[in-house]
Amino acid sequence: MKQNWLKYCLLIILISFIWISNASAGSFSDTTTVAKDSLRTPNPKKAATLSAIFPGLGQIYNTRWQRHWWDSSLKVGIIYGGGFALTYFVFYNNNEFKRYRTAYIYRNDNDPLTIDEFASDFMYTSEVLKAERDRWRRYRDMCFIGLTGLYFLNIVEATVTSHFFTYDISEDLSLRIEPSINSDPYTYKYNYGFRISLNL
Repeated sequence: MKQNWLKYCLLIILISFIWISNASAGSFSDTTTVAKDSLRTPNPKKAATLSAIFPGLGQIYNTRWQRHWWDSSLKVGIIYGGGFALTYFVFYNNNEFKRYRTAYIYRNDNDPLTIDEFASDFMYTSEVLKAERDRWRRYRDMCFIGLTGLYFLNIVEATVTSHFFTYDISEDLSLRIEPSINSDPYTYKYNYGFRISLNL
């Protein structure tokens, strides 16, 4: 149950990043001319460095070139909301892992003076304690991987967003096919064909 909740949480964070980035694209198209005419444009390397040093700082750096301040605010909120949630579950799952690891060690050390906290419950056999120990360790590791992924996603998002300000995202995407006639000055022959131009 907790594993499914964690997957849904990570999926919501990822979808939120994609949705906010797509919503921001509209504001980029309106400000492309202003950004290109201006001498100052966002520096993707600086945005990446700021996000690497302090998560969310690259998004705040990109705010000055965005039309809507709340684009960056939502992204920073998702970064820290997801970060705090995943950090909480890293510590929670680690504590549970330690509980079952200690109980498993006490159960199998052949010392009558060490009694584990689950000794009175006959359902917690040595095999069950080992399985629970491994399960909570897996949950902890998954949360830590998610936290690391969120950190790198924060850097990638800041870098890509700053690239969008100088990238031409106009809707003039066209493929033109035109007839072409070329003459050869040495043979006095004409070469007929088509000229294809793709405007990206």
